[in-house]
Amino acid sequence: MLHRGIKFVHAAALSFSAVLAFLVVSDLDERGVLGGHAALTVRESDGSASGAQVVRALTDLAAERGVAIGRELPDLEDSEGRRHLYLAVGAPQSAEASWLSEGYPAFSQQIKTDVRPLAELGNRDPRGLYYIFGPHGVEQGIVSEFSSLGLTATITHPFAFSNLATHYKDSVLFNALMITVLAIVALTGASVLLSAKTYGVLRLQGLSYTAIFRRDLWQLGRYSLITLIGITAAVLISLGFYNGLARLMLYATVAAGVAAALASFAIATHAVALRLTFKADILAALKGEMPNRISSFAAYAVRVPVLLLIVGLAAEAATAGQDLLQRQQAWETYQRTGDATGIRITGSLAIDEINKMEKVLGQRLRQADTNGEIIVAGRTSSRNILRGSSASGELLIVNEAFLAEQPVFGLDGQRYLPQNQQGERGSGSKVRLLIPEDLSGETERVRQAAPGILNPPEPDSIKQTDIETHSMKSGQSIFSYTSGDTSNRAEGRQDHSFVENPLILVVPNGSRYLSEVHYFGFATRNQVIFPDPQDVRNILREDARMPTYIAALLPVKQKAAVAIREAAYEFRLHLFNLAAGTAVLLITATGVCIVHARKNAQSIFLQHLSGWRFAAIHRTVLIGEASIVILLALWLPVRTWWDNRAIETYEARDMPTPRPPAELSGIDAGAAAGLGGFTFVFVVCALLFFHRRIVKEGTSEA
Repeated sequence: MLHRGIKFVHAAALSFSAVLAFLVVSDLDERGVLGGHAALTVRESDGSASGAQVVRALTDLAAERGVAIGRELPDLEDSEGRRHLYLAVGAPQSAEASWLSEGYPAFSQQIKTDVRPLAELGNRDPRGLYYIFGPHGVEQGIVSEFSSLGLTATITHPFAFSNLATHYKDSVLFNALMITVLAIVALTGASVLLSAKTYGVLRLQGLSYTAIFRRDLWQLGRYSLITLIGITAAVLISLGFYNGLARLMLYATVAAGVAAALASFAIATHAVALRLTFKADILAALKGEMPNRISSFAAYAVRVPVLLLIVGLAAEAATAGQDLLQRQQAWETYQRTGDATGIRITGSLAIDEINKMEKVLGQRLRQADTNGEIIVAGRTSSRNILRGSSASGELLIVNEAFLAEQPVFGLDGQRYLPQNQQGERGSGSKVRLLIPEDLSGETERVRQAAPGILNPPEPDSIKQTDIETHSMKSGQSIFSYTSGDTSNRAEGRQDHSFVENPLILVVPNGSRYLSEVHYFGFATRNQVIFPDPQDVRNILREDARMPTYIAALLPVKQKAAVAIREAAYEFRLHLFNLAAGTAVLLITATGVCIVHARKNAQSIFLQHLSGWRFAAIHRTVLIGEASIVILLALWLPVRTWWDNRAIETYEARDMPTPRPPAELSGIDAGAAAGLGGFTFVFVVCALLFFHRRIVKEGTSEA
């Protein structure tokens, strides 16, 4: 009979494949419309064809080629939860044709896709994202059609393996897959080695390595088939309730691919471990012994990299938990923003047209600022301004409307307000620089840098007399309407809706102090807020150019809710990775102890009778584990030093650094110390257990 650990591995692999396939297909569905074999991105237009002409041409082309051509657009009001697919169908009997009447077969339930005829696009700007459904090989013909209409299109295959590999290689899902592979290798190897006595009996009966391996595969095949039937039934029932079995073939393909990959690792490990049992002679195998050096080397070959990896996993899990907690704590403040919304800027324009969009949209946002329709809540890093100083943090660039909504207090405890409400603390239409009291020594440096910060194209347009300086209480947490640009910090993806102890530059609403570049740049990062969404709708209605540049509204509260949902999802995945990694550590630790105990059972018993201390008897294993703990302690500072080598190059040349220097955080140190101590104690406990069992069995035999 197969060891129950081997059966568990294959059942767990099938279950994990089903879960991972669900997460991957859900993610793919939320990223884009499924079912197409190619995507076309149209960014350039010479204006020779109107939107209506492009719609008619694509409709005729779809009918001629027997394909379906769809264009995806976000919903104006709910871009986070709804999208629109405008579809021209050339084959009335195709699956895509049914979408117009029956709806899009969504796998994920997190986003809704409305399907409409392509003709309903009307005269809308034709630049954007298109999908091609149906027979392959028509992409170039469609590109040529776009070209004849004065449009430049590029072909991509978003679901090609290379693109998927690039997207997922640094994701939490990929980490989960790698940890699962290591767990499968560790548990399979341990289970086979624990069956050394069984394999010794089979060898005594005359079975060769090949015959035993074929026997195991036959038994494993029967067990896996029964398990597969059960899991398949459970998956079909679950998906039937969840999405009506939508995208079942795609889901099955992904699940089968993952299961095949995991099974190949399990079978390969099984074969190698079985070969290791043949390294011991039959008599030793009948006693359950196994080759000590090779088995221990194999266990440590998995154990050491997993231990180094799991330190990062533990830190990531802790960081993800902190992120989720911070977002949940900030949610109450987000709820008070009401219907306030940012705007989503289109990404379907050529690079040479970005400058035009920047100017046109920047001017329109400046006008909205003059009219009191927006809150500017720009944020950037202050570390390059304060380079060489011990201070670091963020700089907020805000308008007067921001002060009307968010409290900022001076040293006297009085709140800073818009200048028209400030009384004697206001000086008309000047820039106000608010500096925390503990950063007052940096006042002149920040003041000198302010013109270049506010108006990079024309810093000389802002004189030092245009800037007045005020002090504010240190340690204030200022709500900024967004979670912050993580590129400015070393912590990675963490919520920073509240900016701690920032420098603040306050510019009068709509003034020329703030460049159009900043208005546009802040808008792309959702840092230009419209308290009343109707003002955005008015802009879209009144200016025919704006629908080309503004793709949708991004409600502040809705975006925060989506971020909380995603943070909770990532936190659960990090916990899974941490649990799986810990399981691998425990399995390999147990394996090392078993190999040591079985190989040296007789000497352990004799040394115990001779009065040897526990540490002396098991010194080899204990020294090995202590070495791992020391390696772990050295690895963290070495990794930090390595990460900072590039930063040192920038600093040596007195250049702005792309990110803050990496630091050995308390979370990293705590994770390393905790894991090192935990695994060492676990090994000692496992050795103590096997030691007592050996002594007990030896005493009873004597």
